[in-house]
Amino acid sequence: MSLDIEDLALMGMGIESVKVEDGRFEILTPGAGVTLEADGLLNVRQRIGTDRLLFSCRLPVNLPPWRLALWTPFRCVLAGNGLDLTVQGDSVLIFAPRQHMKLNFEGRFRPQYAQEVRGNRLLLDPDGGCGFFGIPPRPTEIEKGETDSWLLKCHLARWDELWVSVCPPRAENRERMFQSIAHEGEYLHAPYPSNEIIRDDARFCQILAVHEGWAADAPEWAENPPGSNYQFPKPWETDSHVPADPNEFARVRDEAHRLGMKFVVYLSPFYSNAPDLFGAMERVLKEYGVDGLYFDGWIGQRDDFRVGYHLMRRARAILVFLRMPTSCSVGKRVAVALSSSRLSATL
Repeated sequence: MSLDIEDLALMGMGIESVKVEDGRFEILTPGAGVTLEADGLLNVRQRIGTDRLLFSCRLPVNLPPWRLALWTPFRCVLAGNGLDLTVQGDSVLIFAPRQHMKLNFEGRFRPQYAQEVRGNRLLLDPDGGCGFFGIPPRPTEIEKGETDSWLLKCHLARWDELWVSVCPPRAENRERMFQSIAHEGEYLHAPYPSNEIIRDDARFCQILAVHEGWAADAPEWAENPPGSNYQFPKPWETDSHVPADPNEFARVRDEAHRLGMKFVVYLSPFYSNAPDLFGAMERVLKEYGVDGLYFDGWIGQRDDFRVGYHLMRRARAILVFLRMPTSCSVGKRVAVALSSSRLSATL
């Protein structure tokens, strides 16, 4: 499958409308309303959970005039004289300066939960909120952080990016949120659960995840990720992702389906040695009749989280095109996903 997903609206998260009038821009996504006035005043509003202004930012005076440089189903790019501002359908704003720049964000809600890691920040309350994430991470300052008039100061260099997420980005699927996952399989001794265990799981859970032992062992040449020293057998590092025992695999899958459970298998992007990772994902989904993939908590353990972000988008696109059900344990808040170095997901 050849997928160009850069501008594909997934999971109902796309650009809903764009209005341009007298130098003023208004862009709506499911979760956010973004307005940029002709004088450079940026207002960002939350639309799901509650309708409210989250923050404002008066952009530097040298940036106008602004123009709509790109408009696709998933994103819009507003280009100024030294800054590209991208608004995405998943309610993420990306500030990409072409010159050194200071940005001050003025809050309009009172955070009840605030977290900072290396300058990246989450500001949330029970209704939602926002997150600020730099590439690379840079120090940020916040004033009056416990009030509804907080001020967040960011200093960016040319070619940095600042990702700002509005959450929630889409309406919550309560049925999916409360689905439970049964994790089974011990790769050395019992890689495939018995029918009795599966039946017991089905009493309480809607999804059966079988861990790394379902797959054949890694080839002799397989290297460990930096910093690890795993010994063989280590099926999580396989390059082929084929069942170690096809008959047992079919038994477990069929029993889970007979009991009305979704069946997902372990396939970690971090540990896999498949040269074509996305091709391997597509093949496993097509050939083995599984309902999704378990990523083992990996979302891109690096400062540049764009690798993990685009991985998740492409994996979801594969599932959409194959008409497979999707589930993600991130929940409804994109900000949490972007701030975390680990993300467990079944797709």
